[in-house]
Amino acid sequence: MKKTFLSFLLFFIFQNFSFAGNVAGGDLNIRCINGMSYEFNVTLWGENFLPTDTLQVFFGDNTWAKLSNQSASSIASLAPAYPDYSEINWLIPHTFPGPGTYTAYIIYTSRIVGIVNIPGSSNTIISLNATLIVDPNIGCNSSPVITNNNLIEQLDVSVANNYFNPGAVDPDGDSLSFSYSPCLDSSGIIAGYVYPHIIGGGTFNLNPVTGDYSWNPQTQGRYNIDCIIEQWKLFPNNQRHLVGTTMREIQFDVGTLSGIQDKSPASFSLFPNPVSAGENVAIDFEITGQYSIEVLSVEGKLIFAANDFFAAGQILQLPELSPGIYFVKIAGDGNEGFIKKLIVKNP
Repeated sequence: MKKTFLSFLLFFIFQNFSFAGNVAGGDLNIRCINGMSYEFNVTLWGENFLPTDTLQVFFGDNTWAKLSNQSASSIASLAPAYPDYSEINWLIPHTFPGPGTYTAYIIYTSRIVGIVNIPGSSNTIISLNATLIVDPNIGCNSSPVITNNNLIEQLDVSVANNYFNPGAVDPDGDSLSFSYSPCLDSSGIIAGYVYPHIIGGGTFNLNPVTGDYSWNPQTQGRYNIDCIIEQWKLFPNNQRHLVGTTMREIQFDVGTLSGIQDKSPASFSLFPNPVSAGENVAIDFEITGQYSIEVLSVEGKLIFAANDFFAAGQILQLPELSPGIYFVKIAGDGNEGFIKKLIVKNP
């Protein structure tokens, strides 16, 4: 299905649905049953799932389905750190009309609040996709399966390198390669999305052969990214060809060994926020200390930086900013750093 048609269809259908759940992440894979018959496996995890919520599945052949929620189940691997989180899983049968390359999409609800690198995450839906070649000449072809049940990777700012791996395997024995990409909504890449390391600091690395990811974040918070797994089949001419991909949106919850999760700093305030272009923005320091301040654009460009001693009650005026979304990073007084999003509106 052409993406332009899909975007229109998503927009049209989305207007007729209401959602309540808040998703932290999820994945999608497609399993071959026989011939043209396949089974879609969708898993989402998050909080506040309701029976009235619906999942929209677009099969890539100009057909789609609307499905009601399954019963949400608690996730033992996430307790006790995330006692309110649960998981929903759908198994959806589908028969393709014939051989071809199909890109399937799902869309569902809004994400959880406070994802640092997704502006307005609680108002941003989640979309996942998977691509598969359906062709009897290459056999019953299934997409890769992700076996790692660590749905949320808890990373520590005190560790030099945090390693993680999606644990992907291919049921057909095809070779796999790994990459990552920005998170998606129904229109494509989310407007204002920024890779975790651009805001959270540190270096983000990936071994494309083994699927080993590593990141040494410098700033606490929740960050999301899409992990992409590609499958490569060996053909009789001894050449490998791409025959499918799958995706997992994963969340990194960056804290410390003491278990700090998604907390806002008590040592400063940013006001006004949102602000109109041309108005002054100020940082009010509530605790005396040495502070490092950075203002970054959504592209990760450094707009302003300062490192100085500030007394309690002292105010720092930021330079005038153009309309857009910015991230204000402040570290000091022994903390590992905090981020506040700053929205500059058109006057």
